[in-house]
Amino acid sequence: IPYKKGFFRRGISVVTAATRQPLGEAVPPQTKHSERLSSILARVEGRSSPEVLRLGPRGYLTQGTVSNLFLVKEGKLLTAPTWLGALGGVTRDQVIKLTRRLRIPVVETPFTRHDLFNAEEAFLTNVLMGVAPIREADGRKIGVKVPGPVTRKLMHALRAPSTTSREPRCERQGARSKERRRRRIHCDTPRRSDVGDGPLPPQPE
Repeated sequence: IPYKKGFFRRGISVVTAATRQPLGEAVPPQTKHSERLSSILARVEGRSSPEVLRLGPRGYLTQGTVSNLFLVKEGKLLTAPTWLGALGGVTRDQVIKLTRRLRIPVVETPFTRHDLFNAEEAFLTNVLMGVAPIREADGRKIGVKVPGPVTRKLMHALRAPSTTSREPRCERQGARSKERRRRRIHCDTPRRSDVGDGPLPPQPE
C-alpha cells in the first residue's frame, strides 16, 4: 500500500470485497501461513483502493487485507474480536491499550457494514501506517470531520516516544556511560574555593 501523507490528513477511501474470509476454524487468523488466496482475490476486487475490507462468513466486517479496522460509535471504540477472524495485530493491541489509558471505552464485538456507514469515525491500523483515518467506505462518507477527535488523539498518542519504537539498548547504555563520565570528571575537578585564590592545578589528560 502506498502510504501517502495525504492519507493521514484527509483520510483514505476503502471498499469492501465480496470474497469472504475463510472460517476461523478452517484457517485460524492468528496462524502465520502462506495461504493468502482469499486476500489476493480481495485485493484484485479492490485494486483501485488503497485498502480492501474483508467480510467474515457470517457477513460481519473483520479487518482489511493488511490492517485492522476500528469504529467509533457513541463515544466507544469498536473492533472485531479475534474469534471472528480478525488478526490480533501488534498495532491493534497498542491502540487498545492506549484507548484504555485515555479512558475511552473499547469493545471487541462483531459489527456490520451498516455500523461502519453510520460510525462517527473509522480508521485502520498496522505497523507501517500506524493509525490511518477512513474518509469513505464503499462510496459513503464516514463521520463529519476527518480525522475525528478520537482518531486524532490516538494518532498523536501512538507517535509519542513512550508508545513508539524505543531507543536501541546500546545507544541508551552509551548515553548513560557518557553521563557518568561527565559527572565523575565534574566531581573530581577541584573548585576554586578548595585551592584558594591561586590558579587551578593542571588536570590529568
